[in-house]
Amino acid sequence: MNDVEPDHEELRARAARILKAMDDTPIPAMDATFYAHYAQELRMLVEEFTVTAANNPATNHDADRRPR
Repeated sequence: MNDVEPDHEELRARAARILKAMDDTPIPAMDATFYAHYAQELRMLVEEFTVTAANNPATNHDADRRPR
């Protein structure tokens, strides 16, 4: 197990909650604000995930090629 897994699990759980909320939203409530809000939430989660993964050599396959 590496140090990042708990963070990834927390990010996964947050993403699952967002996707569930989107799925549970009635179609009449799906307006431009709905899409903008959830797109922004998912974008921030992906950004967090990629930054966390990039900082961990166990999940970053290019880590050994970076100049030090």
